[in-house]
Amino acid sequence: MNEDRLYERIAEILEEARAQVVRTVNTAMVHAYWLIGREIVHVEQGGAARAGYGDEVIKHLAQRLTRQYGKGWSVSSLKRMRQFFQVFPKGSAIGSTALSQSAAPAQIGSAAQTESGAAAFPPLLSWSHYLVLLRVRDDAARAFYEVEAARENWSTRELERQVGALLYDRLRRSRDQEGVKALTNGQDVATASDVIKDPFVLEFLDLGEHPHFHERDLE
Repeated sequence: MNEDRLYERIAEILEEARAQVVRTVNTAMVHAYWLIGREIVHVEQGGAARAGYGDEVIKHLAQRLTRQYGKGWSVSSLKRMRQFFQVFPKGSAIGSTALSQSAAPAQIGSAAQTESGAAAFPPLLSWSHYLVLLRVRDDAARAFYEVEAARENWSTRELERQVGALLYDRLRRSRDQEGVKALTNGQDVATASDVIKDPFVLEFLDLGEHPHFHERDLE
């Protein structure tokens, strides 16, 4: 084996290892936040009927979690987790009957329930991706962007760009759907390094407040 081939093999091993880390972190974060959102919704539904009860629960919860776990547990963050469960009560739209004709590969994921009770989500999509998807109000459009982001491995920035460009609406109105989709060529693809440096990931791993973790240390 010459040096070039040796280098290529080692690079392949490192890239696969990094990709595995990304999939693991993404899955853990998204599942955890979905479960947290579910718990908050269930407590609100079983609690007092007075106005503002849910916001009061979240406020107290945010204070306690911040004392224990640091940044990342603000009132707004917990409300987004609650919204996440409300928008995706059965998990990812990928693999559902409504999307079975959209050519989403089986390996992307499915909406089956896991043993832990958390709905499944595609490991290629991070919490940052879902924060973008939560801003899409139309259910069909949101499902479309979720499928495309997972299938095409869009970065969060690319997903935001396609949502902002109204790709779903343009496709729905166009007779030349393949031509419109071709405009996404040259898209910004997510990499392992991008995910590892994501501030949401650093907060989830409790690395966000450690000054000795510089960007060069994460590369």
